[in-house]
Amino acid sequence: MQKNIISVSIPSALIKQVDQLGQIEDRSRSSIMRRALLAYISARTPEEIVEADDLEAIKISGQEYALEQGLTLNQLKDVLEDNNSEERGKARNKVK
Repeated sequence: MQKNIISVSIPSALIKQVDQLGQIEDRSRSSIMRRALLAYISARTPEEIVEADDLEAIKISGQEYALEQGLTLNQLKDVLEDNNSEERGKARNKVK
């Protein structure tokens, strides 16, 4: 995935929170901002609109989550499959 540098104005109070979170999670400002931006976009993008770069970002986020939680990628896959099964069950119950 190609990376680009952007310049954004952010209030000092928000940067302070980002830095505090970075210390707690042992992450860089860039990592925290990337994750926040991905979360924002994914919450507002229809599921049908998924491009190759999005899938790569999802893969990277999944790997980061697995590392944070001490999970292997296979364990993460199991967690995601369990969650998907639960969501499908809820959707079937709504249709009935």
